[in-house]
Amino acid sequence: MKTFISMLAVSACLSATCASALTITVNDNISDNSYLAPKSTMNGAFDLASALPSGSSYLLTSAFAMFLFQDNADTLSQQTITGAWVSQDNGNKFMTRYLDTWNINPAEGVSLSIAGATQTGQTAYSESLQEKGSSFYFIGSGSNKVKYTTIERSGEKGYSGEFELSQTLDAALLTDLSQIAFSLTGIEGDLIFKSGTMTATFEQLPAAAPNETSTVPEPSTVALLGLGLAGLGLAGWRRNKN
Repeated sequence: MKTFISMLAVSACLSATCASALTITVNDNISDNSYLAPKSTMNGAFDLASALPSGSSYLLTSAFAMFLFQDNADTLSQQTITGAWVSQDNGNKFMTRYLDTWNINPAEGVSLSIAGATQTGQTAYSESLQEKGSSFYFIGSGSNKVKYTTIERSGEKGYSGEFELSQTLDAALLTDLSQIAFSLTGIEGDLIFKSGTMTATFEQLPAAAPNETSTVPEPSTVALLGLGLAGLGLAGWRRNKN
């Protein structure tokens, strides 16, 4: 278990009673920047229990998990795409051919399963082209003259970069705070699992109040109280008689 990142305690007191909220963030137990092969599964867990202060009882009120992934920079495959178009303007013909060479970066995705919830994610798609150069020549003359142009372009398209998966968990389902398990399964390509964190909020349960000791009145006090009540009753009877 990697050491927890942070701990924040907030207390609110009313009269003699204090209610405390505690927020902690822990890392998963998988080494950072681990390789996830295609179609393979990686299992890990979070341990919230060991990060809680001792000597008090806490109730989990919320939990949020975040996972970060990265393209592992595969060797890019090469693909050549050739296209052509012809136009005619004032008797002149132009034919242009585009010779495009792409670096193809395959999609890389993962499926996350934690606390009964499942979701998927993958690297983002992008593409770019840059012109490498061009060449041209003419065939024919007059209205039959055709200009042939070849434009070479190169670029990259496909899936790359980093992406995140996050999940808000149902606190009521997390019964073992020392072993909140999750699994990661490669669904497309291979990638790097950079890190995982869980942030949880707890409510500190109040300590049991000590039993208060009742004071027993002395016998003389009880006798004086009885005489006083009798005197009040006699005075009331006399007023009613008069």
